Amino acid sequence: MTRRALQSIRTGTLGIAALLLILFASTVATLDSQRRPASASRPAWKGIWEPVSYPEDVHFTDVFFVNPEVGWATSGTPYEGGMLIRTRDAGASWEVQLGDRESKEPLFQSPYFLDETTGWVLQPTAVGKYKLLRTTDGETWQQVGAIQTDWGLQGYVFLSKSVGLYVDGNDNRGRIARTTDGGRTWRDVFHCRAKIVVDGLSRDVDCNLKALHFPTATVGYAVGGGHGAKQTLFVAKTEDGGNRWTLTVVPDVGGDLEVYHDQEIFFTDENTGYAHLAEKRLYRTTDGGRTWTGLVGTPGPEIKFADPEVGWSFDGARLSYTTDGGKRWSSRELSFPAAVHAFSLPRRNRGYVVGEHGMVFRYTVVPEADPTPASAVEAPAMPTFESELDDRVETVDDQVEALEAQFESAAASFADTTVVVDACCMQSVNNLQSTVDALTPLVPQFLGKYRNVNLILAGLQFLGILPDHLAQVKAALKTLRQARGPTATATALTELSTAIDALTATTRQAFQKEPMQYLGANAVPASGDGAGAMTVQSDPPADAAPSEAVTADSSATSEVEAEAKQRAAEEAKKKVKEEAKKRLKIRFPR
Repeated sequence: MTRRALQSIRTGTLGIAALLLILFASTVATLDSQRRPASASRPAWKGIWEPVSYPEDVHFTDVFFVNPEVGWATSGTPYEGGMLIRTRDAGASWEVQLGDRESKEPLFQSPYFLDETTGWVLQPTAVGKYKLLRTTDGETWQQVGAIQTDWGLQGYVFLSKSVGLYVDGNDNRGRIARTTDGGRTWRDVFHCRAKIVVDGLSRDVDCNLKALHFPTATVGYAVGGGHGAKQTLFVAKTEDGGNRWTLTVVPDVGGDLEVYHDQEIFFTDENTGYAHLAEKRLYRTTDGGRTWTGLVGTPGPEIKFADPEVGWSFDGARLSYTTDGGKRWSSRELSFPAAVHAFSLPRRNRGYVVGEHGMVFRYTVVPEADPTPASAVEAPAMPTFESELDDRVETVDDQVEALEAQFESAAASFADTTVVVDACCMQSVNNLQSTVDALTPLVPQFLGKYRNVNLILAGLQFLGILPDHLAQVKAALKTLRQARGPTATATALTELSTAIDALTATTRQAFQKEPMQYLGANAVPASGDGAGAMTVQSDPPADAAPSEAVTADSSATSEVEAEAKQRAAEEAKKKVKEEAKKRLKIRFPR
């Protein structure tokens, strides 16, 4: 991107000044139009499903992708053919990790992952009984424990490597169990029972919990119905990672919620959630489950959101979707060659479905002008990201590069005691400060719309990453204002540039221009056992080693010494920046 340095122009002629002002405004408008094209000039997009199927006749049961490229799929029947496969290249190739299609082992099902290395999968052994298998490196698997239910597992989650929960719901009771050792042992933490009023009479009823979901590592929900409690929704909520639960009884939500009917929930934040209830009724809450509003739509049995705006649900080959945070839902009948048994939505522009006969299809958003492959299935295009944040970050990047050039051209003329910013670059730094300040309100706006909500950790990633990187930029800018001498100023500029690089990289990931980084086993928790919010740890830049060329007396004015000083500053800056970039990582809790 071309950087332009604008210099102040003085003139004694008012007409010339006005003309220059008009030319300047025209140039700025042109540059702005080049940076952000008008809506009419933006390319049109379309969605397509491409086959990336497994080359064997297997019956897929579930699929789980932790990012657009890396995911797992399970297959088998209750009696044979159990298999777990993985792809690391968006379905272009698959590798078997557990079982094989000819084995007499029962199916694997319900994969659940925190990142590319840490995940669990179930293998049923009898009615209501499951082996719980775990990987901590994404490669090898071990049986870590077991899950015991009365009639069948309704759902399970893990909030960290150690903390997990499952819900056991049937026609007699609803029970939530919790583990703090990665699934080796479990203890009951909640039994769903409530007093309700039916036809003016009080009744004590057992709840039949049917669904479980955690939008964060601390806040979670379970929902269900109960015998003799038609049109009554029971909502259990925790705010401490599943250790303690409170129950809310919501009357008149519609439908027969007594027993047997599947229910499903998905929360996009701590208060906003969606429930698929009996008779394909769709409901929404914005107050943490206390009240629910019916929506128009016919979703399938499972709802998933990529971010707070874009959500999907499949009922066979029918895709129901929303692009406005669940307020309105549309549907399309898609011509897949087999029924859809499960789907995964790692990002709004990437999804996967699996089904019988090894069927795996991958969703992608491509330009409308691109030819559609003969084997692809056409689909609606999910909207692209629209935010000022991306443009503003690019502007900051431009300003920092211009500031570096301005400093380098004048560095040799300053003594080691000079506050360089005051002497040469105050206006440029003030302009940069204004642009950075303008970024501040854009970050929470962006996070509220586009943060990932598929994984608990990934859902929290940008809640920590973007504010943290913006804070680093502000801190580096403050250091730059106080730096004295060319060497200290060069180091401060390097730190600022590195912080901007981190912010730029993060926004590129946030706007789906680059894949997200997952470090998994190398992660460092923020506190405790890592069940809290994800943190981004950017190792501070290494201090530049003093250079022999910088040890000269600051009073020296010879040209040779000045050149040596400038070369030393440049080398120190280069070294610090290279080391800082090597150490910059996006880290997740253990």
